[in-house]
Amino acid sequence: MFQLRLSVFLLLVLSATTSLCPSACVHGAESPTMEEKVKTVTFTDPPHDKVYTTTVNVSSIPAHLKLLIESSAGSGGYAFMAHDVLKGINRQPSLELEPLAEDEMRERLQRSVSKHGVTVGKPAIEHMKNMPGAPQTYAAPVEVTQVGDYTVIVSSVRPWAPRDAAGYYVVHIHATD
Repeated sequence: MFQLRLSVFLLLVLSATTSLCPSACVHGAESPTMEEKVKTVTFTDPPHDKVYTTTVNVSSIPAHLKLLIESSAGSGGYAFMAHDVLKGINRQPSLELEPLAEDEMRERLQRSVSKHGVTVGKPAIEHMKNMPGAPQTYAAPVEVTQVGDYTVIVSSVRPWAPRDAAGYYVVHIHATD
């Protein structure tokens, strides 16, 4: 049991260190006009009963959104991940994650989710406060390439017990021409 928790702890540390670099470090510098076109949706902790609805225009493909999450999730062993993309506006989406083997969970935490012309990137730390236990700002990039209605879900889970007090951040997206 100790080895499992130690390896999960190391996984969280690795995840946090790879998240310290904003998306510009990975994808190259973005132009100022790109930043102006990004629509931002901001969540504050805790996520319970937080569902946001937004409209984006996909005439300039892809339409960009940024989900900002103010959270102290890292202090409780939680990690953020792109959970799911559903077609349509789902009022009661399924919000469960089955326990996975350690390697599968590591891969699941690191990957983005791409379905129905919508891609949700791995949430990363965008702004770090220098006080222990202080909320950090996490950002999850979202790209929409097709007209339609979508439900995007980002979750915060304990990797070793994903059903234990997981939090879900839900955004309904109405993409128009």
